[in-house]
Amino acid sequence: MLHDGSPNRIWRWILILTMLFLTGAGARLASQTSSKDHFGGAVGFLEEAGRLWEAGKKDRAIEALRQAAVELSKLRAELSDPEDRSKVTVLIGDLTNVDINSEFTVESISERLALLKPELNTSTRVRFSKSYSPPVILDQSASGGHASAKNAPTVADSPDQTSLYLENHPPLRFEPVAAILEKTFCGSETKDHILETGGGGIALVDYDNDGWLDIFVVNAFRLTEEREPVAQSHLLYRNLGGMRFENVSRQAGVDLPGWGYGVCTGDYNNDGYLDLYVTNFGPNFLFHNNGDGTFSEVARSLGIDHPGWSTGCTFFDPDRDGNLDLYVANYLETDWKDLRRATRTHIWRDGPRVMSGPVGMRRARNIFYRNSGSGSFGHEGHLPADSGGYSLGVLSTDVNNDGWVDLYVANDSDPNYVLLNHQGTLIASSSSGAELSGDARAQAGMGVDAADIDSDGLMDLVVTNFAHDYNTLYRNLGSSAFEDVSHAWGLQPATFERLGWGVVFFDADLDGDLDFFIANGHLYPQVDQFPSLNESYQQANQLLINVGGRFVDGSKLAGLGLSERKSSRGLATGDLDNDGRMDLVISNMDDSPTILHNRSEVGD
Repeated sequence: MLHDGSPNRIWRWILILTMLFLTGAGARLASQTSSKDHFGGAVGFLEEAGRLWEAGKKDRAIEALRQAAVELSKLRAELSDPEDRSKVTVLIGDLTNVDINSEFTVESISERLALLKPELNTSTRVRFSKSYSPPVILDQSASGGHASAKNAPTVADSPDQTSLYLENHPPLRFEPVAAILEKTFCGSETKDHILETGGGGIALVDYDNDGWLDIFVVNAFRLTEEREPVAQSHLLYRNLGGMRFENVSRQAGVDLPGWGYGVCTGDYNNDGYLDLYVTNFGPNFLFHNNGDGTFSEVARSLGIDHPGWSTGCTFFDPDRDGNLDLYVANYLETDWKDLRRATRTHIWRDGPRVMSGPVGMRRARNIFYRNSGSGSFGHEGHLPADSGGYSLGVLSTDVNNDGWVDLYVANDSDPNYVLLNHQGTLIASSSSGAELSGDARAQAGMGVDAADIDSDGLMDLVVTNFAHDYNTLYRNLGSSAFEDVSHAWGLQPATFERLGWGVVFFDADLDGDLDFFIANGHLYPQVDQFPSLNESYQQANQLLINVGGRFVDGSKLAGLGLSERKSSRGLATGDLDNDGRMDLVISNMDDSPTILHNRSEVGD
């Protein structure tokens, strides 16, 4: 963050950029048109930010600075020299940390930009394409959509992997359970505001320590046709055994109304009982497990009831003091007034008019809470990368095997980021390779999970993304570096058309190889009115099977449970009947959750 009284540091960035390209890096990239375009794009956005800032439109200026950071991320992917990459990484970090307290002027930038233009400096060795013009930053309310790819990936030539799987494995069977679960909601049926399109977190937790996993379902408000809110409460189902579940929400004390989004579990006070933290649009909840089958909501008393729009969260112990700290992701800034008056203004693929966002809306910042160990939390504020990124999925895992747990955050239409743990201090890594797709695009990250898919002892990452884009598999190369291997592992064609949300690695067929499941569902109900788009609001979920180091879509082989079409969101896996096989629970928009009982035969 830049504070009042600081020098005009943003224009010093541009000077550094200029010198970088007038020296060695410029010479190395002089013949690479795409690299020059990315640099020119960054300069264009920076120039636009200066004009907007001087006009008093600081929110729009900050949006332009974020776009400049995206262009620099693409540029960094094409740099081969480690020193050059390091310089650009620093610039990206600085740009993403600008806030409304920063100071700069248009006059300062014009002097530095002159160094970049051939007609003003004949000594420059870099010539920029004249075809570049910076995108227009709209003064009115934004109407942008989500990041997606332009073209479908090509299908690589390969043997019939599905047939190969059938020849060597017993059949998969995931059967829907006829449990009576309450219908959950999220806004109106037409989804006029972006708040109405997500949510539905699921947690499997043995809250009463009886040896059976219970089900917690996050709920949200319903909106009437007049867009008046109808309160709904979160839900807890006690596992009675034999795939039977009882709604104990009221008895347990978790039936508080809230516009919920996500949930994470952890024993924050080390009393031997798992607690629940629920993210909401509005104050978040911490349900303290009393140990007698009931919960008490204590977030406000502990100072962790953030009142904005929170999404993902995780309990983790970054300082290894034995007390679980809390990280909370936040999406964007909005309010009930915006929600009530929302109209659909964005055109999706030259077809339906749908809700707007997130691009162009004001990002919210993520929050880190430090557990004091005395039953309370101290607000540690924002970590280095948390200037805002439309954050959704959050994951805590040790990405570099140093014994200190790190964080990975999936952002919607912004670069993802890794927060590396340096012996208790979390520091953003902007050059891990897991920020962008392999073709240097910021994708619309939704859900995230980690596992060692190739048995090399390193945790790999998967991120689900928007429709008409592939879900991304990042292979861990060691030394905190990742590589997009989505194409090589078969994810690009298999996941391109559908819109992914929850994702989880698990061994579906117990053959020793990790498979994974994806909960799918579109944001826009209106796509059903345009058959030519070949899209649908309700979509089939997917089970991708690991066959010899490549994932194949085994959904059609997995029984009736994978043939249902809903607009799914949240996802959790666990052994609900204690038979050694992992079952699945999936939340669905404006519908009841789905329980899939794993009855697959055991593999070799």
